[in-house]
Formats: sequence, C-alpha cells, structure tokens
Amino acid sequence: MAKLVIRVDDIHPRMKWATFMRFVEGLSRRGFTATLGVIPECMDAQLCHDAPRKEFWDTIRQLSTEGWIVAQHGYRHVYDISHANYLGIRNRSEFAGHPLDIQAERLAAGAEILLAEGLRSDVFMAPWHTFDNTTLKALERTGFRYVTDGYGFWPYSEGELTMVPQLFARPHGWRFGVYTSCIHLDGMSDVEIERMVGGLQRFEVVSLYEAAKLPRPLTMSVLSRHATKTAILARRLVRDQIKKVRAAVQPTR
Repeated sequence: MAKLVIRVDDIHPRMKWATFMRFVEGLSRRGFTATLGVIPECMDAQLCHDAPRKEFWDTIRQLSTEGWIVAQHGYRHVYDISHANYLGIRNRSEFAGHPLDIQAERLAAGAEILLAEGLRSDVFMAPWHTFDNTTLKALERTGFRYVTDGYGFWPYSEGELTMVPQLFARPHGWRFGVYTSCIHLDGMSDVEIERMVGGLQRFEVVSLYEAAKLPRPLTMSVLSRHATKTAILARRLVRDQIKKVRAAVQPTR
C-alpha cells in the first residue's frame, strides 16, 4: 500500500482560523498529523483573511509537541522574481533566480523568526513550489535537511537534502510508493474538508520524517521521477493550450 504524507500550505496568523482548526480537529480525531507549512512573516495580502490570531503561535507549538511537523514555508511568501526553477512548473518565486547569499539570508531570517517563537524546523516548503539548485545549496548552508517537493513516488537525495515528492492536491488511491498530498485550506468549504478528512481512513498516513526513512528502490525511483515529471509538465502544457484556445474563441462584448 502507498504511504501518504499530508502537507498543508500557507499557515500563518491571518489565515482562515476556523477552517484551519476544523481541519486540525478532524485529523486529530482520526489519529493523523500533517506537515504544516508555516510562513514566518506573511506579507502576501492575498492570504490574509482574518485578523491576526493571538493564539496562533501557541497552537502551532502545541501541535508540534503532538507530532505535527513544522516546515518553513519560505520567508514572506512574496515573489519578486521570475526565473526557471527546479520543478519547471511556475516562474514566479521568492527564491529561484536570486544569488546564493540572498537566498541564504532569507532562509536564515525566516528560521530566526520561527526560533524566536520556540520552533526549530529542518523542513523547507517553497512558496509556489519554486526553488532552484541554488536554493538547495542555500538550504544545506542554513541547516535544512528535508524538502517537501519533487517528482517521483519515493523520497530521494539531492546532496545532503532528502526530497519527499509532492504530486497532487488531493489524496489518490495509488497502491505503491510514497507521495505527498498538498492541501490549501483557505479555498475549501466545511463540506470539502469533512469529506477529504473522512476519506483519509483509506490510506496509510505517515509523517514526512517517517516517509523520508523508508527504503528507496533506486532504479524505480529514478524512473518514476522522469515519468511523473514528463506527465505533469505535459498535462500543464495541454491545459494551458486549452485555456488559450478558449480565450481566443471567447465572444467579445
């Protein structure tokens, strides 16, 4: 049976708090945990929905003691550059394309904020899934050990880092390998959250750290990385072309 890692993006003091807590309570009732992508200093206005929650950091610290993994989700979640990146799926980034020193400074600044709140993380989660090989060097320099992204069905190594692949936005019924489901709670209704959380009973849910320690079939891992990258990029290309065609035939008013 496939192993499933649950990843939640865009965690910060001004997210939709009630939605987040409903998700946390649903997972906790079933004995599951997740990897929380905490933005150290969120400056992305599109992600700010509620007033800052005073209990935010206390809640994250408590979840950390209960086995939830805190990942550093970038620095400020504000993109300021367009550049080719490791995954090849988007260009806008907070990291990819910047020099090593700037990337390392941003990683260190974010880590310092988390540390001031009593949270130490060695897991990196890139905003918009955009990072490059320079980011990987900066992560090694600043003490990170895991990246929750990549292609394939098994974790693999990039230098001193362990990549735990992330392919889908919702859990799928794969019967082999290890993969991560990437969840954005702000866009989900109560019904969608309940349906998704309830459906997790069909899976063997593991933590990111557990997934990273699992045996890796080297040949199959390499092949699966190439196959999934080709398939996902092809799907995105087709989807983009369909959007262009629809826009071209859209009647003007």
